[in-house]
Amino acid sequence: MNDKGQKRNKTAESSDRNVAAFLGKETPMRKTAYQMRELAACALHGKVPSQELLAQVDPEKLYIMCQFHCLTAMVAVALRSAGIRSPQWEEEHVKAVRKSILLAAERRKLCEFLEQNGIWYLPLKGIVLESMYPEIGMRQMADNDILYDKTARDKVRTFLTANGYQAISFGKSHHDVYQKPPVYHFEMHVSLYPAGREKRIEAYYANPERLLRKDADHRFGCHMTAEDFYLYMVAHTHKHATGCGTGLRALLDIYVYLQQKSEVLDWAYLTAELRQLGLSEFEQQMRQLSLRVFSAVELPALSADERKQLESCLISGAYGTVQQGIQRQMQAYCAGETGGTKWHYLVQRVFPPRAVCQARFPTLKRYPFLLPVCWVIRLVQAVITQRKHLLLELRCFKELRND
Repeated sequence: MNDKGQKRNKTAESSDRNVAAFLGKETPMRKTAYQMRELAACALHGKVPSQELLAQVDPEKLYIMCQFHCLTAMVAVALRSAGIRSPQWEEEHVKAVRKSILLAAERRKLCEFLEQNGIWYLPLKGIVLESMYPEIGMRQMADNDILYDKTARDKVRTFLTANGYQAISFGKSHHDVYQKPPVYHFEMHVSLYPAGREKRIEAYYANPERLLRKDADHRFGCHMTAEDFYLYMVAHTHKHATGCGTGLRALLDIYVYLQQKSEVLDWAYLTAELRQLGLSEFEQQMRQLSLRVFSAVELPALSADERKQLESCLISGAYGTVQQGIQRQMQAYCAGETGGTKWHYLVQRVFPPRAVCQARFPTLKRYPFLLPVCWVIRLVQAVITQRKHLLLELRCFKELRND
């Protein structure tokens, strides 16, 4: 599972089993998913939900579905506009607003440190997107994602740990993870794209400094152009969509961003860069689907392909599911150049190639003969620290093997 998937609370995690079964059948949870979409659209456009819609909603199922998609605060706004002020929903909205304020305050402290130490930095993803939504807290924040000068990695760790943060993960991937109670969570990126996923996209983002544009009001703070930020949104969404899945919030982010920026975007540049990334078709699908799904409160008649794409988002939740990730990885592996079997897939999961292991064990770059040792360390760590996840992956593999 990706890092984001581990952030969901127990209510959202337990909802995976409840929501994952709704596709292909007119189940209550499937109906609830479409009601959630309509309520989110109401909040987005400042419309009051119809009494007909509200009369059909099962509050408990709606709450579970919204937790799964990290849309509780947004839907709470829509319900409040209709005069529904349930303590449960109000609390979710207050928590989202409070978390947004707390994260912003803590982010300012970190950025002041980076400025004082001459370290360039670039806020990413939700930090930029949240202000484009109609209300604070409507775009729920899980963390702060910041790209920064990787030569300052140790200096940043020293600062954050001195300020009460625990380094949950350091030097193991393209970002380091820091947490501090009650809600503080930073993902400090040293690169924009993980190694070993999509070589074409990884190569495109190999030198992130070429994308930096200096902020007018900061010496070392940076931003991307509107076009490059959109490209990164698409690449990031594609990473999740081809992994554990990506949910309704990804469509919302695309829709909200395009409403703000579409008139100033250089589409000739975007077309050329998307072609270079190999994401032209994916971007077009996501852009068109976001416009179809969120341009109005009422959902228009969708084509069979559009319906399939939407329901793939609805079943994925905000951060995808383990089973979807395993299934997609298997399908991609078996359909790739290797033409491998599911058993071959299992072998490469246990004994991944050096290029994949290097992200977690940088020593392999200088000492490639240590790869077998890294395999053993990786497996032991998984058994000790990720036993539940490991057992779930093996169970999913067994089920998929018998498909």
